[in-house]
Amino acid sequence: MSNYAYIRILYALIFSILITIALFYLTLEIPYELDKYLHNYYPDIFWEFGLREKFLNTVRPYEYMSLAIVIILILLGFYLKKTYLSLLGLYLYISPYLDTSLLQCSS
Repeated sequence: MSNYAYIRILYALIFSILITIALFYLTLEIPYELDKYLHNYYPDIFWEFGLREKFLNTVRPYEYMSLAIVIILILLGFYLKKTYLSLLGLYLYISPYLDTSLLQCSS
């Protein structure tokens, strides 16, 4: 190999190490900064039972509405024999539990 090829490999190695360090730092720093930012808008209700109950009672109608939409889509898909409606309802039901790394396209 020529000297130019060694230099290119060295540059690639240095930049890959820098990117690895930067991504490692970001995986630690982004959640911390995001938590700090969101504490300005959402209170810490973990230890306060009254606030937690109030929040859950506020969100509960939206939960029931979402569940009703999913059930209606699934039943409508079976009734109309439209598979895509049932699959859409199923996807909406299981999507919060899916690992996002499974949904990424591999290239």
